[in-house]
Amino acid sequence: MKFDRIERHQIDSNKWDECVRGSDNFRHYALTYFLDSTCEWIGLVYNDYESVWPLPVKGKLFKQVYQPLLAQQLGPFQKGQVLDSDLTDVLSHLRKNYWRHSIKLNNSVGEIEHYETTENINIELDLGQAYDSVVRSYKRTAVSNIKKATQNGLEFQTQAEFEPRVLQAFKLGRGNEIQILDEAFYTHVEQIYDAFSIRGEAETWSAYLNGEWIAGVMILKSQNRLLNFFTGTSSAAKNVGGSHFIIDQIIRAYAGGDWVFDFEGSNDENLGYFYRSFGGMQRIYLQVMSNWHFPI
Repeated sequence: MKFDRIERHQIDSNKWDECVRGSDNFRHYALTYFLDSTCEWIGLVYNDYESVWPLPVKGKLFKQVYQPLLAQQLGPFQKGQVLDSDLTDVLSHLRKNYWRHSIKLNNSVGEIEHYETTENINIELDLGQAYDSVVRSYKRTAVSNIKKATQNGLEFQTQAEFEPRVLQAFKLGRGNEIQILDEAFYTHVEQIYDAFSIRGEAETWSAYLNGEWIAGVMILKSQNRLLNFFTGTSSAAKNVGGSHFIIDQIIRAYAGGDWVFDFEGSNDENLGYFYRSFGGMQRIYLQVMSNWHFPI
């Protein structure tokens, strides 16, 4: 399969997004409006958008392909199996044309022959069954925290508009622990959310204790996937099961439909345990990268 390298302004956004939506491994991250909201990028396109591969790029003198912080999985998107020869052809192209590359591939890609890869963890929950069936897979910690939230009288609200309090709560919590995050990162969060919201593909779920906002979860919903895009919780939420409460409400609302809840992580042991407490299953996706080198 021979891909054509196409600059962003030359890409037909409708055809590109149609290919991503119709692929066997749909991910929100590969849609043009997600990418446009978080990075500069070019595309590899086969034939008339039968297969596409987004490449976020940066650097002027020393150009490199990289993985934006907010895009968990990229790589090839198409119907049918991705051939090993196509993967190695693209990776060879990157080595010849860029000083460095680092790509997290979607989990349709297995082991790549002759390339060293690193494994990453994602958690997904199939919501095809009724809520009563899904909840049977909840671990004891989830059940206990949801009961605590109910006893404390937590309430929830949903909205399509961006909720700044989610961002602020994240900044004051986990954001303080992650040194590489800057204001551009938070700007991209809002830009991505708004790009999906204007298309009717985003929701924010918020938890309230005695009328006070304590936690929120932003989800992106396209095709059959609910993406746990961004979360923020106050210190008060931790004491009353706020995080478990919101996730459970989302599951209640969408259970029994043709949805997969994509928790978007995590390699972090504590977050991974939290996501698995709802019965989510582990999915492995690979990262492939090169050291700095002269393009050849």
